[in-house]
Order: sequence, then C-alpha cells, then structure tokens
Amino acid sequence: REEALKNKKIDFIYGEAEFVDKKAVRVKDKLIEGKNFLIATGSKIFIPDVDGLKETGYITSDEALESKIIPGGIAVIGGGAIGVELAYYYYGLGSKVTIIQRSNQLLNGVDKDIAKELEKIFNKKGIKVYAGTELKRFEKKDKKIVVFEYGKSEIEIKVDEILIATGRKPNIGFLSLDKAGIKTNKGSIISNDYLQSSNKNIYVAGDVSGKMQVVNVAVEEGKIAVGNMFGKKKEKLDYTMVPNAVFSHPEIAWVGLNEEQAKKKYKNNVEIGKFPYADLGKAECYDEKEGFIKFIVEKKSKRI
Repeated sequence: REEALKNKKIDFIYGEAEFVDKKAVRVKDKLIEGKNFLIATGSKIFIPDVDGLKETGYITSDEALESKIIPGGIAVIGGGAIGVELAYYYYGLGSKVTIIQRSNQLLNGVDKDIAKELEKIFNKKGIKVYAGTELKRFEKKDKKIVVFEYGKSEIEIKVDEILIATGRKPNIGFLSLDKAGIKTNKGSIISNDYLQSSNKNIYVAGDVSGKMQVVNVAVEEGKIAVGNMFGKKKEKLDYTMVPNAVFSHPEIAWVGLNEEQAKKKYKNNVEIGKFPYADLGKAECYDEKEGFIKFIVEKKSKRI
C-alpha cells in the first residue's frame, strides 16, 4: 500500500503522534503543524479485567488463525460477530465449543428472533451458548477453568483454551486529545454527522469514532472526512445503507433498520414479513432448512 502512494505528494512519518495544541502534533522530535487533521488510528482488542485471566492465559482473534494447535475444548468469551465466527471455526475443526456472552443474546443489536434462531441452531450442533452471564474468575489447574454466573447459578467449565472475543476499543490513549480540545465518550471520539470532532478542524474515520467497526465503513468515512475538509458541500454517511454479515453457518446478513429501530422511528406503521427456508426448494435439496428471510417494511411507503 505504501508503494502505491509514493510520488503522490504524501510524506510518510513513522512513530506515535501526540497533539501539542489544536493545530500541531509531535512525532518523536518532529513538530507537524496543519489546519486540518484526520484521526484514523484504528482500534485494539479489549481485554476484560477479570480475576485470574492473565495468569490463566488466553488467545485472541489475532492468534486464533495462526495457531497450529486444535484445542479439545475451547471457551469463547463474547458472542459478537468475531466470537460467533471463531466459535463456528473451532467447531468445524472438531473442538468442543462453549460461548459465554454477557448480554442476553448473541450478536447484540441484531433482531432478537434472528439471534435466538442462531442460538437454537448452535445448541443443536453442540455449540453450547450461555447468554446473560457475568464472568467471575479464571483459574488454571490441569485445565483452564472459567467461572461465571448464569441465571441464579454459578457455573464452572474446564477447557483447553480460552478465546477472548469481547470486542475492540479505539486506539487513542497516546494522542493527548485534551490538548487539541477533542472530547471523548466511553473511550471513543465524539463526532458529528460530518465526522468532525469537537474541534471542527479535526476529523475522524474508522474505529476511533465508535460508530461502526467495519473496515469498508472506515474507508468510506475516510473519503467523506477528507471531502468535507476541502470541499464546499459537506456530506454524511448513511449507516443504515451499510450491509453487514456474520460468517457462521448458517450465515447471517442484514441491511437497514432492525425491527426495534424501525418501530422506534415509525411507531405502529411497520409490517414484518418472514419467509422460512423450510419452504424454499433449494434449502430442501441441500437439507439446510433452518433459518428465514425477514423483511421490515414501512406500511405507508412500502419501503423495506
């Protein structure tokens, strides 16, 4: 990528940048001043602060696909997209998989009926799902032990490996954002619809904004942010038009408002339609009849 950008009036400076005021950053011993800045420092894996986790040992999505060892049993901590995908990956390799999710459903933010359908399918395959849990501690004896609260019970499971898939957090700790007048909320940079931070000359793109941690969205945000810096007309990104996918089996994909968002926006003026795969000839041929297609429609305009 660097080679592709050479000779395009772009200077590469390696090192961590730190704001010294609203119009300058320092990288090592070099001071760089500018009218506009774009913060696109990405994110890093979030590791929960739970007793015994560090001492017990774990892997993350960074190591999961590099490992040459297939664990006999693995506990996946987190039931978001990464947790679900890697849980199915290890299931496909022959591991006994347990997913431990803090919120009350897999894929928090996805429609509840879709999440419940996936949970039912996973449990049927032998991927045990615990949703609505609270981690208590980790231990290591002959195996690695995960202790968590589920319902009114404390459950202990023994596994060969622990995969932490509890999400990512913006990588902004080194930037000294306060010196540039940039405000944050829950670890993310606050930005408006035009991707401007609280300092209107400093823009954001990608995971640092906490809006949508998807690489394709980050690329589009970068284009819009730079266009807004130098263009006469400012543009916005319509996040409801961004398609999402989770590569489990069955796969899950969606675009637009979910059911809860649609009902909040349109009140009772919403229709829900479902088509079960069991009624689809191709699904019958492949003997993959679980799941459904769902339409959420605004009654008046018939817009999906």
